[in-house]
Amino acid sequence: MLTLGDESISFEASSSLSDNFYDNTNCKVCTVRGNGSMGVTFKGLKGDSCNLRIKDVGKIKIAKISPSGRVASVQRNENAVDFIVLESGDRENCIEFTQVVSSRSGLIRQVEWITSNQIVFITNNGLELYDVNEEKRNSKLVKTLNVASDWSTCYHPSRLLLLATGVNAATMQPFIIHHGQFTRLKPFAVDFGCSNSKKKLLERDVTVSSIYGSIYVLALRYSTRDSSTSDLLMYKLSADVNQPAKLTYTLVLGLTGMFGIHVIDNLVIVHHQLSRSSLIFDIGLDLNNSAHQPFLTTSLVASSRLCSIAGQSPSLYTPSWVMFTPNVVIDPFMGIFASLKVNPEKAIIEDTVLRLRFLMNRTNQKITVLNELSTAIRDRLKLRLIQQVLEIMVEKNAVSKIPILRPSDPTRSQLLCEDLQLLSIEQDDMVHLFVNIKEHPNISYSHLASVMLAYISILKVREITVQPYLYEVLVNTLVLAGDFLKLHQLINYKVVSDSKPMAYLLVSLEAKYSPLFQSGVDMLVREGATDEIVEVLLAKGNVTDALRYLENHGSLDRANALKALDAIWQYGDRVHKYGIFAHCAEKKGKQVWNEQYEKFSADFKRLYSEEEIIDAEKEVAFSKMRKFISPGAASSRSRLVQEPPRPGAASSRSRLVQEPPRPGAASSCPLILDTNTRYEIVKNDSSLILFPVIAQFRQLQDPRLTREPRVANVE
Repeated sequence: MLTLGDESISFEASSSLSDNFYDNTNCKVCTVRGNGSMGVTFKGLKGDSCNLRIKDVGKIKIAKISPSGRVASVQRNENAVDFIVLESGDRENCIEFTQVVSSRSGLIRQVEWITSNQIVFITNNGLELYDVNEEKRNSKLVKTLNVASDWSTCYHPSRLLLLATGVNAATMQPFIIHHGQFTRLKPFAVDFGCSNSKKKLLERDVTVSSIYGSIYVLALRYSTRDSSTSDLLMYKLSADVNQPAKLTYTLVLGLTGMFGIHVIDNLVIVHHQLSRSSLIFDIGLDLNNSAHQPFLTTSLVASSRLCSIAGQSPSLYTPSWVMFTPNVVIDPFMGIFASLKVNPEKAIIEDTVLRLRFLMNRTNQKITVLNELSTAIRDRLKLRLIQQVLEIMVEKNAVSKIPILRPSDPTRSQLLCEDLQLLSIEQDDMVHLFVNIKEHPNISYSHLASVMLAYISILKVREITVQPYLYEVLVNTLVLAGDFLKLHQLINYKVVSDSKPMAYLLVSLEAKYSPLFQSGVDMLVREGATDEIVEVLLAKGNVTDALRYLENHGSLDRANALKALDAIWQYGDRVHKYGIFAHCAEKKGKQVWNEQYEKFSADFKRLYSEEEIIDAEKEVAFSKMRKFISPGAASSRSRLVQEPPRPGAASSRSRLVQEPPRPGAASSCPLILDTNTRYEIVKNDSSLILFPVIAQFRQLQDPRLTREPRVANVE
C-alpha cells in the first residue's frame, strides 16, 4: 500500500567536502560543494535542477531558492543573508548582494521565502520581512515584529509561520504573512508531556499540514514517566483569527522509539523505526470521535526505481532518514531523495463497507469505488449496508458542488488551506453501473431493483432531482425481475416521476402487464401531451377514444382528422369507417382538405351500395306516417313487422307495432334496415330527426362526439 521511490533521484551524499540542505519551499535538495566554490546544485523530484557557482567566503548554513527559481538565498553569517541572482545564461559568475538584519543583536535562525519577491528572517528577536528586487539587485525592509522564539516552522500553502515560544517552547504563536503584513493569531499551548527527561518541545516533534480542509498542528506527546511516546495530538487552527486552536483528535500510537510523520491524501502516516512499520490513521472515517486507533498497520515497499538508483534493495526505516511533509524521505548518507506514494486500492480491509468508505475519502479513486460497489451488489451485500455507502456517496457529491467561499476582501488576512478534493459520483455514473450489473450473469434483479430504489430515495430525501434515465433503468429491472405489482404501485404512488419517455416505456410494456398501458396514458395526460396521447391511441386502434379526447380538448384539426381516418381505414370495418368519416367530414367540412381526404371520400362512397341506400330511404319515408305514432308514445319505440298473408290474400302486409321503451333508451323509433346499419326516427314537433347509428359503434352516441343531426321534414 505504501510505495517508496516511484519518484526518486540521487544526489551527492554528505561528506567533509559537501553539505546538503532541504528547500521546503520548492521541495528540492541543495548540495553545496566547497562552500559554493565547487558548485551549488538544486535538485527536484520532477527532474528539474539548477546549478550555479559562488565564491567561497564562509561555510553555508542555509541555502534556499525563491518560488520563481530566479533568486537563491544563502546564509553564511549569523546576521546576514546573501542573495544570488540566477541569470539565464552565465551562472558561473553570479551577481550577489547582501542583506543584514535590522537589529544589531539579531541572530538569524531560519529563512523562509513567502513569495517570489518576499522573504522573512526569523531571528532571536522577532520577524523581519523584506522585499527582494532582482532587477535592482537590492532588498528593502517592509515589516518587523518583535517576538522571541526558540524555533519555527512554515506551512507555505497557507503562508503560515508557527513560532515556538515560552519556557518549554510549548506555546505556539501562529502568524499569517499576507500583503506585507503579519497577522497574529491566538497563541495556544501544546501538551507534549513535559518531564525531567523531556523539558522542551522540539521542532522535529511538530508537523503542520492540511487535513480534510482544515489546518492542523500535529505534536508528539510523550509519557511523563519514562519519556516514551504515547500518542499524537492534533490541534485544529480556526479560520477566525480571534479563536485559538483546539485539541481536536488524539491518535493513539502505543509504541516507543523514533517516529516520522507524513500526511498524504488526508491520511496521517506515522512511521515507527523500531518495529519497521507504518501506522495509518484516517480521521474522516469518524469525525465525531476524538480518539483514533490505527486504521491500518503496514510496511513500506521500495519501488523498482529506488532499487535501481540504490544499486540494491535499500534499507528501510534507517536512523539516517530525515522526513519532511507531505511525503519526502531523504537519506543524506546514501544520497537518496524519494517520495512516498499511497496506493489505496491495495489496502487490505475485510469489511466491505469500511473499505468503500476508506476509498471514498481518497482522491482519484472514482473507478475503484464503482468497481468495489459493483462487486458488493453482485455479491448481494445486505441492502442496509449498501444504503449506508450510498448515503455517504450522495453526501460527498453534494458537498463537492458547493462553491468554495473566498474572502471578499483580498487584502484581508485569512487562514486558507488546500482545497479539499471530494469524490464526485454523478447519477449518470450510477446508471452506467446499474446497467453493467444488470447485464452480468446470475444477477438478482430483485436485489438490484431494491438498491436502485434505495439510491432514488436518498436523492429525494436530499431534494436532488432524479434524472429520468435512472427511472427507466429501474422500470426495466423490475420488468426483468417480474415484479409488475411493485412497478405498478411505484407509478401509482408517484415514486416514479412523470415524463414522456417513461410514459412511452410503460405503453410498450402492455404485452407483459396490461395495466401499464393505462398508467402510461395517464402519465401522458398529466404531462399535457395531447398529440402523443392521440398517437398512442391510434396506434392501438382506439380511434373512437382518440376522437373523443380530441373533441374534449378542442384539437380536432385537419391533421388529426386525417390520422384518425388513416387509422380506421387500417383497423376498422365498414360500419366504423362510415361513422368516423361522417363525423370528421361534418366537423371539418369547411376546411380545405387534401388529396388524401379525397381518397377516403371515394372509399366512403363505396361502403354501401345503391340498393342499400334506396331501401333505407324507403324505410325513412314510411316512418313519416305520423298517425301510427301515438302522442303518448314519446318514450316508447315502434317496430315494423312483416305479417304472413291471410288465407286467400294476394300478398302479405306490414304493420307498425308499438313496443315499451328499453331502460335508459332515447325517445326514438328504430327501423331495422340491415345487419350493419340502423336508422332511428326521433319525434321533434314538426320534423323527424334522422341519425345514422352504428350498431357496434356505441361510443359515438356520446353527445360530445355525435355530429349535428340531419333534419328530414315530415310536413
